[in-house]
Amino acid sequence: SLETGLADMDNAYLATGELPAFTTKTSTFHGTIDHMWHSRGLAVRSLLEMPFQNRPPAEFPPIPNSRWGSDHLAIGAEFGPAA
Repeated sequence: SLETGLADMDNAYLATGELPAFTTKTSTFHGTIDHMWHSRGLAVRSLLEMPFQNRPPAEFPPIPNSRWGSDHLAIGAEFGPAA
């Protein structure tokens, strides 16, 4: 099952200590609904910065819009062997 398969996995964004404030935002909802799981044999080397990183999430507009064509923000990571 999915639950059993994730037991041996880590969330890449938790390497920073917290999930992004959101990966989708509408006029009535914002939340983190996208995740990147990896095996414990890998270590997160870097994460794709969220576009609202340097400003309050309240200032980020609902998506999609003319600048952000998807209703999900991109997430990404670079991995290397775990130490």
